[in-house]
Amino acid sequence: MNVIIIGAGQVGTHIATILSEFEHNVAVIDKNPQQIEQMEETLDVRTLLGHGADMAVLESAGAAEADLVLAVSDSDELNFNSALLAKQLGARQTLVRARKAFYLEDRLRDYISTFKVDRVVCPEVLTAQEIAKRIEHPGTQRIEYFGHGRVQLRTMLVTEQSRQLGVPLKDIKLPGRTLIVGILRPDPSTRGAQNGANGRSGHRARLIVPHGGDRIEPGDKLTVLGSTSDMLALERMFTDYKRSARVRRAVVMGGGLIGFYLTSTLARHNIAVTLVEHDRGVCRRLAADLPRAEVLFGDATSLPFLEQARLGNTDVFAATTSQDDSNLMACLLMSELGVKQTAAVMHRPDFATLVDRLGVAYALSPRHMMGDTVNSMLQHGNVLAVAMLEGGLGEAIEYRVNSETPIVGKRLKEAKLPTGALVGAIVRQGEVLIPKGDDHLQCDDTVVVCVQRESMARVEALFRGTP
Repeated sequence: MNVIIIGAGQVGTHIATILSEFEHNVAVIDKNPQQIEQMEETLDVRTLLGHGADMAVLESAGAAEADLVLAVSDSDELNFNSALLAKQLGARQTLVRARKAFYLEDRLRDYISTFKVDRVVCPEVLTAQEIAKRIEHPGTQRIEYFGHGRVQLRTMLVTEQSRQLGVPLKDIKLPGRTLIVGILRPDPSTRGAQNGANGRSGHRARLIVPHGGDRIEPGDKLTVLGSTSDMLALERMFTDYKRSARVRRAVVMGGGLIGFYLTSTLARHNIAVTLVEHDRGVCRRLAADLPRAEVLFGDATSLPFLEQARLGNTDVFAATTSQDDSNLMACLLMSELGVKQTAAVMHRPDFATLVDRLGVAYALSPRHMMGDTVNSMLQHGNVLAVAMLEGGLGEAIEYRVNSETPIVGKRLKEAKLPTGALVGAIVRQGEVLIPKGDDHLQCDDTVVVCVQRESMARVEALFRGTP
């Protein structure tokens, strides 16, 4: 695929890294010579020094033949204008990164229509939504949906208390319609420090597509797939989840976009939320915009303030500022006060290895949240959805089976699936099926396949069909 990225900041660099690893043809535009030089030195991408809304620069980048143009600079206005020009030059799809609220809420449809944008994405909003999902499901590190919500994919960290440790998978009786489709196992030399931002491991782990003889070890991350209605029972098997762990109170540090949207989401879900912000003026604005939350003026990296405000009496704490060191410090202090679940927003990849060492439950990065969105826009034909698996070492791909799908009508055991690929679920006429070797695919089935990166090309050859 031909992809143009406008903006070589943290988000643009991360996307360029992923796309170049998957061998897409990537061109990056930025007006900052230092950022362009750094990208030239580290990535196998084409770079152009210039303004993203300059018609001549876009033409030189190949906008007329571009399958996707990603306008992800720090300027919302530049991003919208660049996307419009790219569409006028012939780009097939455009994505705009936007941060200002008025682009994201009431007038969103107007901006999409006026600027011919296919998708408007705010990484900060995506991050807030992901933190909220994890807060509401304490035993789960990630949740994705397929099959119009009927199929759920979860990632769970196995605790040492799990009774399934060391047991061959073929001897574990899984509840309902569920299946273990992946095991992310940390490299022994980095065990205990594998959780990068958003659970990315920086390839210091390996993804196992399991067989019946594989066993689960402490510290493994399980990727499980199955009927949404059966997932809670599966979660209880491998984690220390308890019903009493339901979150009733949360404290959020930082009144930026992530903190605002996270607080708003949790308050709507009837969780008592306290938002801490160190800027008095921002506090006044937030107090007016968040009537269902408590807004406190103070410094969440100050232990006397935390003690005086009695913020240690909470179920979960999320640090969402733009300063990674402050976020980690606040999480550490809240842990000292007895808070069992802490979350930190991480912007710098070199801070990721500190997360586990400091006892932070999980960290998420806004730039990582863009990965699946971009990946889904690069799909064609009968691909309905794509979710990157933990560590970026594989994908879960949802296909719709039709008459052109090469393995339609074949038994799965005769389909010659490559090593490192597993058909995890089939949705047929609204029913979720966990397939076995004798099952075969029918036209109009929706199938979710989990696959290691090395086997993606062969899986694509087996499952691709007409749109």
